[in-house]
Amino acid sequence: ASIRGFSELLLKKNAGEKEARYLKNIVTSTDQLGRLIADLTDVAMIEAGKLKIERARFAFGALISGLLPSMEVIARGKGVVLKYDRVHSEAVVDGDKFRLSQVLQNLLNNAVKFTPAGGLVEVGTRAEGRWLIVNVKDSGAGIHPSETRKIFEKFYQARHQKDEKLRKLGWGLGLSIAREIIVRHGGEIGATSAGLGKGSTFWFKVPAVFP
Repeated sequence: ASIRGFSELLLKKNAGEKEARYLKNIVTSTDQLGRLIADLTDVAMIEAGKLKIERARFAFGALISGLLPSMEVIARGKGVVLKYDRVHSEAVVDGDKFRLSQVLQNLLNNAVKFTPAGGLVEVGTRAEGRWLIVNVKDSGAGIHPSETRKIFEKFYQARHQKDEKLRKLGWGLGLSIAREIIVRHGGEIGATSAGLGKGSTFWFKVPAVFP
């Protein structure tokens, strides 16, 4: 945190173009390291059977709305449009708000990360019986049909992706953690794609009450 803070402070002090580029790289690398440490901590807790789910009732739409402002900034920075369909935004979930927010943020981050400039990421919800189904759809890199299940395995990275830079994004931890969180809520998580270069849809469902 201190490295990131000092770098941001130097950026504000009219750093030259070259220095600013280096400082931004430091900030980005620091953020990535922080996420990796957090993910490894979660994996260790899962393997030790110590990942806790602290349940409370909350409106899931409020969770989505709380995440969108920061995600919209990231999306705009990449030239990606982020849309939210507010249907069933009042659905009430009895779950761990922090952990479910972690799942949705992971899906949104991935969608924006793998979608090129000019692309679209859409967040939507729908009801299916007693289930709230949350979808994150993108127009990005897509997934090979043989990998839509494998990508939820720990440390797995898509091997059919032709763009080497895209293959190396991330550590293959976020989706496995997301799966564990959703399973512990009694739900399911999955992904669909028409193929490479044709976008993808990630979804999860959790029990909910609809007003």
